[in-house]
Amino acid sequence: MASKADAQRLATIRTRHAEASTNWQLGSTGTELLAVIVPNTQPVAVAQLTVECGYIDRDFLLHAHDDLRFVLGLLQEAFAEIRRWKPRQQQQVEHAHKNANYAAECAMRSNDQMFRRFLLEETGAADVSDAVRVDSHVRYLLKIDSRNELNTAAGARNRWFDLRAEFEAWKRNAE
Repeated sequence: MASKADAQRLATIRTRHAEASTNWQLGSTGTELLAVIVPNTQPVAVAQLTVECGYIDRDFLLHAHDDLRFVLGLLQEAFAEIRRWKPRQQQQVEHAHKNANYAAECAMRSNDQMFRRFLLEETGAADVSDAVRVDSHVRYLLKIDSRNELNTAAGARNRWFDLRAEFEAWKRNAE
C-alpha cells in the first residue's frame, strides 16, 4: 500500500502532467524541443538541446509527455481493478476464517515435538511434557481461556497467526 507521501507525489505528478504543454516535437534543426503551449496555436521552443544530447535522450525527451500519459493511464486502470477485487478478496478472507478450525490446528501443534521445543526455548514455557501443560502455556501466550476463541475472536486468531509465524521462522533456523 502506498504511503500518504507517495499518494501526494502521485497527485502532484498528475497535476504537472495535466498542466504541462502537449504535442512535443523536435524543431527542424533537431536541436530544439517544441511544444504546443496554448491549444490550437503553433508549437514554440521549450528547450534547446546541446550537441552532447544523443539520439536516445532526444527520443526520451520527445516522447516523455506521451509516455507519462500512457503510464498514468495504466496506473489508473490498475487502481480501478484493485478496487474492484478488494471487496471480493475481503469476502474470501472472511469465508476462509469462517470455515477454518484454528482451535483444531492449535491442538495439533501442541502435539508437535518441534512446537514444544519452540515453546521451551523461545517463549519461556517451564514444562511441555504433556498436552495439558502445552495447552495451558499456549492459552497463556494467546491470552485466551479456550482454544475455541481462535475460531470466534479476531484478536485471538491474529495472536495465533503471530505465534504460528514465529514458530515457522524459528523452525527454519532450528533445522
